Formats: sequence, structure tokens, C-alpha cells
Amino acid sequence: MAQPIPHRYSLQIIVAVTFVAIIALILGGLTWFNHRSMAHLAHREAQERFIDLARQIRDEARDQLASAHIFLKTIGETATPAKPDEDMGRLLVTLLRTLQETTPSVLGVLAGWPDGSLVLSQRLVDSSVAPGAAYEVVVSTPDEASGRFLRRSMFLNASGEVIRRNAPVLSDYDARKRSWYQMAVESRRPVTPAPYRFATFPEIGVTVAQRSAVNPGVVFGIDVLLSDLDDVLSRMRTHPRQELALFTVDGELAAHPEGRRYRQGDTPAGPHGLPLMSALPSPLLRAIAQAYREDGKAGSRIVRNGDEDYLVRYEPGLSDTGMVTAIAIPQSAIMGAANDLARRLMTMGFLALLIALPIVALAARRISRPLQTLTGAVGRIVAFQGDGARLPPSHITEIDALSSAVGGLQLAMNNFMRYVPRQIVRGIVRDGVQPSLGGARQQTTVVFSDIANFTGIAERLPPEALTGLVSRYFAVIGSALVDSGGTIDKFIGDSVMAFWNAPDPQPDHVARACAGVLDAARRLEALNATFRSEGLPELHTRFGVHTGEAVIGHVGSFDRLSYTVLGHTVNIASRLEALNKEFGTTILASGAVRDSAGDGFVFRDVGLADVRGASERIAVCELVRRVEEVDTPSPERLPSAPQGM
Repeated sequence: MAQPIPHRYSLQIIVAVTFVAIIALILGGLTWFNHRSMAHLAHREAQERFIDLARQIRDEARDQLASAHIFLKTIGETATPAKPDEDMGRLLVTLLRTLQETTPSVLGVLAGWPDGSLVLSQRLVDSSVAPGAAYEVVVSTPDEASGRFLRRSMFLNASGEVIRRNAPVLSDYDARKRSWYQMAVESRRPVTPAPYRFATFPEIGVTVAQRSAVNPGVVFGIDVLLSDLDDVLSRMRTHPRQELALFTVDGELAAHPEGRRYRQGDTPAGPHGLPLMSALPSPLLRAIAQAYREDGKAGSRIVRNGDEDYLVRYEPGLSDTGMVTAIAIPQSAIMGAANDLARRLMTMGFLALLIALPIVALAARRISRPLQTLTGAVGRIVAFQGDGARLPPSHITEIDALSSAVGGLQLAMNNFMRYVPRQIVRGIVRDGVQPSLGGARQQTTVVFSDIANFTGIAERLPPEALTGLVSRYFAVIGSALVDSGGTIDKFIGDSVMAFWNAPDPQPDHVARACAGVLDAARRLEALNATFRSEGLPELHTRFGVHTGEAVIGHVGSFDRLSYTVLGHTVNIASRLEALNKEFGTTILASGAVRDSAGDGFVFRDVGLADVRGASERIAVCELVRRVEEVDTPSPERLPSAPQGM
């Protein structure tokens, strides 16, 4: 009974009607636009405040370094750097005392030489190190004997008098390897590397550096404390939930309203000795650092912290330092009235969606169910499991057309695999590579079969009966060979040619071929018994088996290819099949097959035979059975002609 043709509708119309129904039930585009505009204005106003706040923070930090920059530029252009010795240290102490009058945050003055020497004069923060001392002078020069640096230090009182000298010690401190030296020696102006935690004072600071105009290889530097920035950020907080932080691009916290607590705690430190933001106890600070690490660019973005979104603005800090200013505030604090409106709109939208849900569900079901069916059908086709069943029709025109196309693909694939070996088709689909002419030399095992007295049988049977008989025969012998892993090369009249170890490698291809031939012989015995019961002639079959090297690949023309095996091995297998008539055997194999098949088979040596096409006589033997099988005479043993050796 023919199926009625269903009414069809365009998929585009169904989707359009569905979306129009949803949009018509929601508050409308104008309400949405008003809410979006309010949110945009609120964000823009917040970002402008953020930018202004970041500028104030940057100005405060720059003010702390302004005097040091001016002073350093002056000594860099006018001072004549002497050799690294105690006199140079006393000179730097004098400069330090002068600079402290205008910039109390200065910790020390230093100079580095091209050979790695260093002279450092710094305030003595811990008076217990040298009672009565106000300054420490460190002179570090290369030690030729050890290959390291010899560090000498002395302590001076407030008047500049030496009150103590420490014994020289070896050190690995090399001024040339410090970032302040490397940056300054390449620049004509003062540079400010990334901040770090001072070794002699548990606070954050930077080393402002300037190379000498008289001797460009000598670099002067000034250590400046930045710990006051913590108080600056604390004063600039305008909202109790606002977060301000100054951090390096490496993710180390440089300044924060609670910076001292973080620096003095047990938070893991980074390469500059500052607390890593990723290890801070504050989830928001960790989220701010993670968001910047993923992007690395200035600007605004939304950062999720727990169950709340924050608007975060990233702005560059001091030039050369690689610092970033981050300002964050909750979205709820910015949006205000816009959020209230959004909640009302969401409530109305939710009610509208409840009304639209049945329509959307019905449309989705109408679309998804046939598509799921088609997806399953295509999956079965790709897996070579297509059963040829007709796919159900659809009311949607495009899906119905797609269903017809999939059905055609399934039919084409099923019939394609009837003409081309299944293994070849699987390889083409799996690898996605178009076959091309050519082949490769490799080991293979080839089997030829032939029906005894087929010409006489063909003369006695009508063509229709002969075709049915041969088709049943080929189905039995072909399935046995394929089940053992063989590839059917071709059917030649009443003969079958098959080979193993291609297209997929089979290390045991000789044993597989022997097993396949024995299985084929057993199945043909059962088939001949059926033929006898039906009054049909029996089809006795001879086999020839040989293994060796051959060329396997695609041959033919540009519009028609055949995957086949060529070479002397093929010829020998064909000749062995023909020799069965001389030796009265059913399965005649070469000595190479016997030697490579393993211990699982029983062979009967026949001797040496002249094989047409071979330059030398080859050893031949009959494949009798598997080792585990009972040794019974084969009912398929054919009468032999006189043996000619």
C-alpha cells in the first residue's frame, strides 16, 4: 500500500514563525533597548571614574620618584665615576644624606661598573646590626682567585665617620646581572625596573637607574621605598566593596590597602620577593590576577568572583616598571536602577516564555526527531551497518529532501560494497584519502580456486539455473575467505582470486589463508550435499595457495580503478591450482606456504614440480587439515591424472 504524501512546509517558515511568536510575547524591543542604554551609560560613567582614579594613583607613585629622577639625572650627567672603593662609598653617602632631605623614602644610592663591581651606600634601618651607625657602605669587586666577588662593608655614623668594618667575604652578586643595570646601560634616560622587596628591609621599592654620561658603562642607582602606596590606595577607596591593587605583569602584588599584611605574612613570593596574587587569601584579588594573565591587555572586563560579577579596569602603572593598576567594583554597585529594571523585565519575560514554551517545544520536536533519525542512519552507513530500511517521511520539506538523499546514499553504499571489497571501502571512509594509481611491494598470500569440469556442467544446465547455482557457490566460498580476513580480488568465470595482508596488515596472513581455504572446502562439502539433495550437479573445487612478494595497489585508468595484486606470486598460485589435476589433490600449496603457516596445519609433501613461468622447480605439498582435526579422508579428493614430476 502506497504511503500518502504528507503536507510539507519550509523549515525557514517554521523557525521564523517560532521566533516571531517568542519575540511578540516578550516586552518588546523598545524596552530592551532602554535597559541596554541605561546599562551602557552606567558602565561608561564607572569606567571614566576608574580611569581618573588610576591616573591619581599613577601620579602619586610618580611623585614619590620625581625627586629621585631629577637627582639621578643630575649626578648621571655631571658626576665623574671613580673606581669602586671606599672613597666612592663615602661620596655616595654624602649624596644619600642630601637626597634624604627632599625625599625621605630614599633607602640607598649605588653605582655599578662594567666588570660587575658595585658600591652601595644605604640607610641602616636595623640599628642593632652596628650600634651607633647610620649608614652602611658595601664595596663589591671581582676576585680573580675565586672567580667570584669580594664583598667589603663598613658602617658610618650620622657624621660620616667609620665606626666599624666587617671582614671581606665572597659573594655572587654581579651588578651586570641586575635589571636596573641592564636597562640603564641601554638607555639615555633614567629607567625604573619592576618593583621588588629589598633584601635589607622588608618593604617594597624600586631602583631608579641612570647610566653615567662620562662613562656609559657605569650606572648610578637610587633605591626608593614604595610602601606609602598602600596608604594612598586605602585613601582612594570610594566604596566599601571597591578593590584597588597595584601589581606587576608577573602577578606579584606591589601595593594594596592591606599590602603590609600580605607582605609580612606567609604568602608565597614571586621572583621579586613580592606576594603572588594567585596565592593571596582574597578570592577577588586572585580572580583579578587570573583575568589579566589570560589577556594581558589594559581596559575593562567583567570578572566573576564567587556568585557575583565585578567590573574591573586595568591601567598601566609607572612607565618601565611593568606595573598594572587594577580597580574593581561589583556590578550591583554600578547598575543600581538598571538592575531593578532588569529584574522586572526578567519576570515579565519569564511569564512570556512560559506561554511560548509549548510552541517552542512542539517546533523543536518536529525538527529534532527526524534529524535524529537521519543522524542515526548516516552513522549506520558510515559504520557499514546500513540495513536499507526506508527512512520515515517528514512534513518539513528540507528534512524530507535530506531523508531521500540519505536513503540514496545508503543504497549507493550498500551496492558499492558489492562491487568493491569491504576492506577497501572502510579504508577510504576511515582515511578520507582519494585512491590514486600505484602500488607498493609487500608480502602477501594468494589463493586461486577453480571448479572441476565446470565446462561440462555449464553445457548441461540452462543459463538461468547455472547463474543461480554459481551465485550460491560464490556466496559460500567468498564468505569463508572473507571471514578469515581475505580480500576477494575478483571472480573470473568459475574461479575466485583472493589475497591476504592487504589492505590491512596481517602478520599471520599465511595461516589466515590456510584456515580460510580449509573452511571454504568444508562449507563447499555441505553445499554439495545440498546440491545432491536438490538434484543439482556438485561443484568440486580445487585451490592453489602461494605466498611471497608482490605489488598491491590501485591499477586501471583515471575513471576506473581496481585494487589488485600483481606479480610472480600471483602466477605461481594460479599454476598450483591447475597442478591439482596432475597430483589428484584438492588444496595444493607451495613449500613457502608450508614453511610460513606455522604448526597449526598438516601438509602432505608431494615433491618438486615444474611450474610454468618459474625458472626452477618448486616444492609443492597438499594442505590436508588443521592439526586439531581428525585425520579422515576428504570426500572432496578428486581423481588425479598420472603424476608427472
